Amino acid sequence: MADLTVTGTGAAAPASLSLYHVTTELEAVNVMLGAIGEQPVNSLDISTISEVSIADDMLYEVSREVQTRGWSFNEEDEYELAVSEGEIPLPPNCLKVVVTGETDWIVRRGTRLYNRTDHTYVFTAAVEATIVFFLPFTDLPQAMRNYITLRAARKFQMKVLGSDSILKFTETDENQAWLVLCGEEVDQAGYSMVDQTLRQNRG
Repeated sequence: MADLTVTGTGAAAPASLSLYHVTTELEAVNVMLGAIGEQPVNSLDISTISEVSIADDMLYEVSREVQTRGWSFNEEDEYELAVSEGEIPLPPNCLKVVVTGETDWIVRRGTRLYNRTDHTYVFTAAVEATIVFFLPFTDLPQAMRNYITLRAARKFQMKVLGSDSILKFTETDENQAWLVLCGEEVDQAGYSMVDQTLRQNRG
């Protein structure tokens, strides 16, 4: 057993805290490899193993897909978008943007805002918006990392093997992870428990 130290709260904790951490991207990819019966790897920089590259790409795609809906950790309100050279460019990791106020005529087109009424990209003043950001895997809360990992593992498994028998098992894990994630989101964002939209619809 690892040596224990006493934390500031008086609770015992392992001396080597490096052994205890949230899921890393490498660990997530190894979960995905395990779903198809492959051995884990020690690094993601292995270009000779195609499954590793495919799994890493799948993890990225699923992370972006899941984050797009907007969560308490990646959505920011009253975010000022400044004018630059007569236009309003969007942050490169902006997944979704909704300009604040009666401004449904301002929409996103590509990497900048567009005025649908005046048919122009030209703006003379900054605007405020609610923005959903695409965050790196390392910036996500553990519940989200876990859900993304299991969802990616199921999709990866289906892509590589197409095994219905194994798929049922991982889908059960994914569903459980989704419920845990939704529960954390309700606590974090203060949603009313009466509103079940989040729990019922994954998007």
